[in-house]
Amino acid sequence: TQVAPGARLTGGFLTANTAATVFGMLSVIGAGDLLQRWRRTGGRDVFARLTATAAPIACLLLFVACLLLTASRMGVCATLVAAGVLLVWDATEAKGRSLPGLVAAGLAVGVALALTANGGDTLLRRFEHLDQDLVTRGVLFAAHWDAFLRSPLFGWGLGTFSDVNSYIMTAETYDALWRVRAAHNVYIQWLEEAGVVGAAPMFALIALIIGVSFWRRFQVRAGQGLMRGVVAANLVVLIHGASDYALQTPSIAAFWAFLLGVQFAFGQTRG
Repeated sequence: TQVAPGARLTGGFLTANTAATVFGMLSVIGAGDLLQRWRRTGGRDVFARLTATAAPIACLLLFVACLLLTASRMGVCATLVAAGVLLVWDATEAKGRSLPGLVAAGLAVGVALALTANGGDTLLRRFEHLDQDLVTRGVLFAAHWDAFLRSPLFGWGLGTFSDVNSYIMTAETYDALWRVRAAHNVYIQWLEEAGVVGAAPMFALIALIIGVSFWRRFQVRAGQGLMRGVVAANLVVLIHGASDYALQTPSIAAFWAFLLGVQFAFGQTRG
C-alpha cells in the first residue's frame, strides 16, 4: 500500500480520493451481500447467523475502515448516501424485514466511531478547510465550464485537459489552476474534451444501463440483495465524480465498466 502525506490511505490507487471511490463502492456492494446472506440464514439462532455471515461481515468492516482512513470528505459522503439508499431500498422490498439493514448500519457506524476515536480524526480535521477548498474548486469549475462553452459541440479533443488548462489560465485563476492535472469534475471534463456530441452518448448509455439494471431487479429471484448493492454502488461513482477525478484513472474506469456490465447482465437471468 501507499500512504500519502498526512497519513491518508491511498491503497495503491495513486491518490487517497481515488482510493475512496474504490473502497466506497466495495463498502456498498459488501453491505448488499451481507444483507442478502443474513436474510438467507433466517430461522437460525444469532450465533449461527453471525458464524455463517462472518466472511461478508469481515469484508464490510475492512472496506469501511479503508474508506475512513482515506479521509476523503466527498468519498465518505457519497458512500453514506449510497448506503442510505441501499438500506431504504432493501427495507422497502424486503417486506419490512429490516433487521439485516440495521445490523449492517450498526457495523458501519461502529467501525466509524472506533476509527474516529483512534486516529481517524484526520477526516474530521479536513472538514475544517472545506470552505477554502470549495472556493478553489469553484474557480476551477467555472474556468473549465467557460472553456467548454467556447467549444460546446465537439470540445477541445480527448486528452487535451492540461493544454486547455494552461491556455485558459489567468492571473486571477493561477492559484486554482497551476498545479491541477484534472478538472476534479468528470462531467465538466468530459464535456470540455468531447463536447456535447461526444459526451451525450456516453451519459445516455450509462443512464440506460443503470435504468435497465434497476427495472430488471423484478426478474431476479436469487441474488436480489447483491444486485441492489451493485446498483446502489453506482451512486458512489456518480456523486464523487462531481468533485474528484477517479474516473480519469483507467483502472478505476475499467472497474466501473465491469460493474456496469455485471449489473446489466444480472437481471437477464431468472435463477
